[in-house]
Amino acid sequence: MGVIETSVRRRISTIMLFIAILGAGVYGYSQLGLGLIPDVSFPVVSITTTMTGASPEEMENLVTKVIEQAASRVSNVQELSSSSMSGISQVSVEFDYGTDLEQAETDIRRNLEDYSSMLPDDADDPRVSVMDASSMPVVIVAFWSDNMSTSDLRNLIENDIDPILNRVEGVGSTSITGGLQREIQIEPDPAKLSTLGLALGQIQQAISGRNYDQPAGEVVGDGMRTSITAEISYSSIDDIRQTVVGISGEDPIYLSSVAEVNDGYEEVTARSRVNGSDVVSIQVYKRSSANSVSTCQQVRETLAEMERIYGDALGFEIVMDESDFISSSISNLEQTCILAFIVAILVIFFFLR
Repeated sequence: MGVIETSVRRRISTIMLFIAILGAGVYGYSQLGLGLIPDVSFPVVSITTTMTGASPEEMENLVTKVIEQAASRVSNVQELSSSSMSGISQVSVEFDYGTDLEQAETDIRRNLEDYSSMLPDDADDPRVSVMDASSMPVVIVAFWSDNMSTSDLRNLIENDIDPILNRVEGVGSTSITGGLQREIQIEPDPAKLSTLGLALGQIQQAISGRNYDQPAGEVVGDGMRTSITAEISYSSIDDIRQTVVGISGEDPIYLSSVAEVNDGYEEVTARSRVNGSDVVSIQVYKRSSANSVSTCQQVRETLAEMERIYGDALGFEIVMDESDFISSSISNLEQTCILAFIVAILVIFFFLR
């Protein structure tokens, strides 16, 4: 009788042990973070600088070499590589493994500020970014409309839809491609400029000097302090045409007298298409610590809400969703776990009865 009781206790202990292991496994699975690519940072910092209209040779001599000098002063640099294209300079800084990339990025930004005076005035501020495996979009959405032009569609995406997607939990940033972007085009007449003795720099300076709002002081009274702003920025294309760019004797020279001012669109250098039709697409990037599946699911729910709001006026298609592949992989893993659990139970039952 005592032997039987001991055997029963052992079996019960074995069953309880397996239940505890199974519970720990289920809990660990429920807390598992999901992502297609692990959070891996490469010891590479990229520096991108643009300057509209510059040739590759000008970018190399005026921009790339200056950026390389600034980057080479940072410690732990293993290798510098660069490429210069029309209007674009790309410099990659590779560091020794184990280098604190946040500190390295800060040092590069500090050195670039010291060398900023050596860059051309027309060059944009260098953009510094750390390369990592999570820099790929998790969702790509294509939008189209039968009722709007691609310009109006782009404006709707930028002003209404993109801010909503950026507020979704887990979303780190977004980028927009496709569509036409508004651009005020100013085309000076060289003959008129020469006749009036004006230079392009004067026109540029006159326009930039008007295109901002200026603080005009404060009004204090009744226990309140109110800031006043003098609105001198442009509100219409006619305001731009009436900009004074010089003086001829005692008469002002207006921009419309020496240049054509048109309300147009930026030159199209890249298109976004789905099934042969032009669309405006949004690339959604998640935060490095966010759950890919959860983020993609919330983006889908937000898009479904937008579909209800805009109805037939706006159509969209999810071109790429990283969670589809992840969910498929997890489903296969679940099936394997269930099969392994059943086989293990059968083996234990067969040998231990």
